[in-house]
Amino acid sequence: MPLIATLLERLFPADKQPTQTRDSQSIAANKAQWAKVAKISHSPVRRRVTITKIIDETPTARSIVFTMDDAAPLTFCAGQFITCCFNIDGHEHRRAFSLSSAPDTQQYQITVKRINKGKVSSFIHQQLVVGDVFFIWGPSGDFIVPEQAEQCVFITAGSGITPVKSQIDDLTRHHNCRDLTLIHCSHDARQAIFHKPLSALNKQYPSFKYHLVTSHTLSGQPSRKGRLSPERLTKLVTDFSTPHFFVCGPASFNQWVNNFLVAKGVANQKIHTEHFIGAPRKHAPHPTTPQQIRFSKSGQTVIAQPGQSILEAGLAAGVPLAYSCQMGGCGHCRIKVTEGHVISDQPNCLSDDETAQGYRLACLSYPCTATQIEA
Repeated sequence: MPLIATLLERLFPADKQPTQTRDSQSIAANKAQWAKVAKISHSPVRRRVTITKIIDETPTARSIVFTMDDAAPLTFCAGQFITCCFNIDGHEHRRAFSLSSAPDTQQYQITVKRINKGKVSSFIHQQLVVGDVFFIWGPSGDFIVPEQAEQCVFITAGSGITPVKSQIDDLTRHHNCRDLTLIHCSHDARQAIFHKPLSALNKQYPSFKYHLVTSHTLSGQPSRKGRLSPERLTKLVTDFSTPHFFVCGPASFNQWVNNFLVAKGVANQKIHTEHFIGAPRKHAPHPTTPQQIRFSKSGQTVIAQPGQSILEAGLAAGVPLAYSCQMGGCGHCRIKVTEGHVISDQPNCLSDDETAQGYRLACLSYPCTATQIEA
């Protein structure tokens, strides 16, 4: 969901890059939620965009503002993400980033935190300039505020603020939410992404309350020093029965907040969590020769070219395939291989049982032989 972003190593030093493995219950819940928004959640078209502005939000986070080269609007819901394709040293690298701009604009924005030794984030911070172009897929994702939600509490950490910034901008401008609360955790105010615009919104809209929680305090910068704790969260949120809760941050932060909310009696359907999606790592060489793929449900047969995933080959030929992040983190492009042999990049969100039953993710799988897919 990411959002797709980086972990706060300084704020949460014990955290590691989140894995893609989820239990079957989590996958089922993800797919059920996806079914509700699938009709608006993604576009099968790869589109070129041009960078019009670059904003350094903090010393380690910058926003990339872009327009669509085809002049058609990018239709999305606040909280969704896009999959960005960057050509780095002759190779395409894909990363999913949440849209941090509100939906009602013709200029769109992603916000990227630089990761130590991160190839793509370093490229974005050090090499991208105004006028550069890249390609996107999407939008995608189910981290969306339900229409019936009149009270919302957002609990974020680090770059987990990016989809929430889009949501808050959208809600304060166009929706009659009775009460909005944002609790954002950061190392300090200088590292807090969107601190100034969120502070301005806090003054402009009486129904919006912004609380910055930091582990360090800078001179002259008021904040609630000290990491978020159950006691502090209980003081900041007085009602746990009415609001919808939206959680986005590092994996362990998300888990801690979710456990806390469940213990406070918050219903599962009122807890919405966006997960970071790490880049897959290739564990085997990709096929070097074209291979035939037959999709049994549609009856279509296509040819996957070397380096082309099952999803890419299918979409290029017009096969109706479900997908979302294209990075192996959501499970929406799950397919079943009934004949042939494919290899898949790792890690991905399929369980060991699903893999043993022949299931694969179309976005990360490549046919090594003539293959039949139950899709």
